[in-house]
Amino acid sequence: MSTGALWKKADIRLRTYICIYFLKYSSLFWNVFEKCFLKDVHHNLWENILHFTRKTLNATIFPRYLTKKSPCGGIHKENTMELKLENGRPADTTGRLEKEIRTYDFLDALQVPYQRIDHETLMTIEACKDVDKVLDAVICKNLFLCNRQETNFYLLLLPGDKKFKTKEVSSQLGVARLSFGNETYMEKFLDITPGSVSILGLMNDKENHVQLLIDEDLLKEPYIGCHPCINTSSLKINMKDMMEKIIPAMKHEPIFVKLGQEE
Repeated sequence: MSTGALWKKADIRLRTYICIYFLKYSSLFWNVFEKCFLKDVHHNLWENILHFTRKTLNATIFPRYLTKKSPCGGIHKENTMELKLENGRPADTTGRLEKEIRTYDFLDALQVPYQRIDHETLMTIEACKDVDKVLDAVICKNLFLCNRQETNFYLLLLPGDKKFKTKEVSSQLGVARLSFGNETYMEKFLDITPGSVSILGLMNDKENHVQLLIDEDLLKEPYIGCHPCINTSSLKINMKDMMEKIIPAMKHEPIFVKLGQEE
């Protein structure tokens, strides 16, 4: 029986308790829960659990942990943590995932300076807006794409305010229409799960399964914001360092595209 079917059959009280603790300890719980149990469940189970919680719990009892509608109509989590810009890696890495620590090791080995903000789980570009203000760097969309046969994979970076049109990207690459890649391949190649997609995940793609695509407009920005392979922290990195040090070290030669020309 699939995980989704088991969830539907669970007693309502059990589901309520799971939701409470899921929301209360989401940063750690989500990554462990997803890693262990969600191989056969669509990644938007997060929104489904939150929807169920809103229906079964009194929102006034747990206002800190429940969600609200964003101005764009999406759902994102209330950010109750103090957003503070820090220099470099955290002094104490207790409780952080190995892939996050590995990202800091990678950047430090390249002697690339960066600033960091720790925050609650961010699942959408809308939820990044508060962090974006403090980070003062362009927060780009990171889209994991593939062809219909699932033989070619791409990581597309474009400004957060640009709309993605698969026809536009496909025509510039000269390939059949692209679609969003399966999260199984995302984790296999980049060691990243949905919501945490980042250019820095390419450091884990040793066999170059994924082609990097960058919208030209991103190069106009002095800084780029990205996750250290987990969406409970965001980094501010100099764009020049990204292009001249980090990407070459990851050995993923980018293809530049120009999006937003077609209406």
